[in-house]
Amino acid sequence: MVTYGLNQEQAELIAGKEKEKDFDILITELNEKIRQRKLKIDNSVGYLIGVYQKKGILPVKN
Repeated sequence: MVTYGLNQEQAELIAGKEKEKDFDILITELNEKIRQRKLKIDNSVGYLIGVYQKKGILPVKN
C-alpha cells in the first residue's frame, strides 16, 4: 500500500481492517477512473485516503 502513495501508518491501518481482495478491487476501480479521465493521477492518493476515511478506517483530519 505504501507503493500507492500512502504513508506507513495509513497502510498499516488499512491492512489491519481491509481484505486484500477488496483493496485490489478498489485499485482496479481507481485505475479505470483514471483511464476514463474522471480522476487525475495526481489526485489518486487523495481519492484512496478519502475512500478509507468514509469507511472509518482512516481518521479524518480537521
